Amino acid sequence: MKKSIFLFAILVSLFSCSKNEDDPTPAKTYDIKGYYQGTLGNGAAEAGFKIAMVIEENGKVTFINYFKYNGSTADEIYYGTYTLSGNQITITSSRLSSPFAVNFTGTFDSATGKLSGSWTNENNYTGKFSINKNITGKDNITGYWKGSYMGIGGTTKYSYCMIVENDGTCSISNNQDGGFTGATISTAYGNYSLGNNVFSCFIRYEYGTSGIKYSLKANNNTTDGKLMDGTWGSENSYTDGGTWTMTKMYY
Repeated sequence: MKKSIFLFAILVSLFSCSKNEDDPTPAKTYDIKGYYQGTLGNGAAEAGFKIAMVIEENGKVTFINYFKYNGSTADEIYYGTYTLSGNQITITSSRLSSPFAVNFTGTFDSATGKLSGSWTNENNYTGKFSINKNITGKDNITGYWKGSYMGIGGTTKYSYCMIVENDGTCSISNNQDGGFTGATISTAYGNYSLGNNVFSCFIRYEYGTSGIKYSLKANNNTTDGKLMDGTWGSENSYTDGGTWTMTKMYY
């Protein structure tokens, strides 16, 4: 009897080992929605100009050309839509100010989060692009954020979103669609600092509410990926405007 039990235990052990070898943990894959950074080039080159994209869950997309993105104008921000068939994406976009069309076709690699392909504009110029999904943890401030803000004494929450870069710059979209895309939109740009888990930024609107400056501050909760207990104000005041909060997006 003891011998039978011993042989049975050996068989169970061998079966378990075989099952673990044949059934490894599935590799992580990424959704196409999210925030991307990379480059765009003319002709056959993928490199040349730094760009970014925000691909949202509602079929909308934002393309940002950094050639003027951190400068005094914002006319290199494009808004549009995309369609997805398998891992193939088609994007149509146009500048909100001074309309000009730029379209993309690309292939998404769900194993690496890379999107690459070709682009063309309305003047029939063409080229290549290659962008990578921004994949950072909750303890990293860089990435794509969504949230809401209220005015002092108010009860209505207004949707907005923010891109935080690793070079100390940030951009905020005051858009009631809740993203960087839409017909009713104001976009602000500026710089931020992070110290003792306190996020502070100073931004200026380029158009929509042109030239207005604001200051924002919030506690950075690295456990939950949230900017909490935020306050905002005009010019150099962090408190005379109202309150705000944001959550980091992990599409």
